Amino acid sequence: PINKPQPNINQNMKTGNAFSTILPFNQKAISMIRGDSKDYETAALLLHQGIVALEQDHYDDMESSSCDGNYPAVTGALAPISVQAKHDEISPFALYTNAMTIVQGASSTESEFADHEHANSLLHCILYYNLGLVLHLHGLSTGQDSCLAKSVYAYETAMGLLGEMERDPFVQTLELAILNNCGQIHYGLFQAQQVHSCLRLMKNTLSEITNGFQYEIPQQVSHFSANIIMNASHFARPAPAA
Repeated sequence: PINKPQPNINQNMKTGNAFSTILPFNQKAISMIRGDSKDYETAALLLHQGIVALEQDHYDDMESSSCDGNYPAVTGALAPISVQAKHDEISPFALYTNAMTIVQGASSTESEFADHEHANSLLHCILYYNLGLVLHLHGLSTGQDSCLAKSVYAYETAMGLLGEMERDPFVQTLELAILNNCGQIHYGLFQAQQVHSCLRLMKNTLSEITNGFQYEIPQQVSHFSANIIMNASHFARPAPAA
């Protein structure tokens, strides 16, 4: 049996070692769903624990009004998850199955507070996105609509956390993944208006990427482009009455 770790949220953690304490929750959760024998319940529990630990650490920082200069700069990376073919056969709206990981490195920003806020927001968003993906896959594998409803809530929470973050390629890919997977759930539940909204926002984000910025276009956008094209009928408007 797997011993499920319990975060020590009462510990007075400095930001540097708090980050190294929280990262393993995400990595262990991903490992629970990457193999042939997937444990969605344990993965969801680990991600919940990581979120609680991160929120407690952030609260402690606000209480002490201090930010540790050793808080690491972070960026995101993709962790492909193998999914049985039957999940993609549910609808022509393909699920995006990459989980998100976090890579940390030396801080290159002058503002320590900005580093802290960026790292906290990105990690928070990734934990919620991965929780949404875990619940999503669990719901598809068991047919439990309750899991899908919780998945949408986690995805939407992640989307809200993206609001003020810098628009770099990883953040844009994460935004597309959230919108794509929310759209996939709404498609399966025959919620046409919500599908239309997700596709429209995906199209807007893709336009931001292809219209230029100083970044290379992420390879992952081909998946989202295909879903927009395959589901173009959701952009059609009913003809006005004569």
